[in-house]
Order: sequence, then C-alpha cells, then structure tokens
Amino acid sequence: MIRRDKSKDLLRQKNLAKLIGEKGRKMPMGKLMIEAGYKKGYAQHPKQLKKTKNWQELMEQYIPDSLLAEKHQALLNKKDKKTGEIDDDAVAKGLDMGYKVKGKYAPDKHEFGEIVVRHIR
Repeated sequence: MIRRDKSKDLLRQKNLAKLIGEKGRKMPMGKLMIEAGYKKGYAQHPKQLKKTKNWQELMEQYIPDSLLAEKHQALLNKKDKKTGEIDDDAVAKGLDMGYKVKGKYAPDKHEFGEIVVRHIR
C-alpha cells in the first residue's frame, strides 16, 4: 500500500489555488496543475482533483459558497458603463470560472437513442 504525504498534497493544492488566482484566465487548469507540482498524468484529469475532499475544503476557504452567491448576484445585475445594459459577457465569464474552479458543474450527460439491429436473411 502506497502512503501519500498529505502535507505535500495540501501544499500543492495551496500553490495551485494561488496560481489559479494569478493566471486562471490565461492558462488551462492542467497546465496550472503541472506548474503547481502535479505529475503530467494527474494534471490531464483536473476533475479528479476537484472531487477530493481536501480540494473542496480549500475552495470553501478561498471561495466560500456565500461569496460565490454574493458575486453571482452582483454579476447578474452588472451593467455596462457605456450602455447601462446588463453586461452579459462579464456575467457569463465570472460565473463560469467560479463554478469550474469549485467543480460545481454537473457531469456532462450523454444520451444515446435506441439502436435497432435487424438481421436480413
């Protein structure tokens, strides 16, 4: 049985959270993970990290759900300074990033129709 160094994992996760804050919009999550010290194979699957209890706790510390909800509400009402209209792009980008980082998106659903195979004789 391989024992993992939890303090090392937590340090990598904190480094990653810092990098997301600094470069999150400029770099994909996998590249940020590699820069934070994760192996390339693990970095190719950021969803695995986002599912861990430690990551969820860290994200609650850095981006608590209450803050996300507050910002969500503010972004939903953000207006463009020139037009006075709701700034749809700012709303969409801000929410998308927050939910992605916290791993709050539901998994993609793939529905397949019924396949009928007929044997012709």
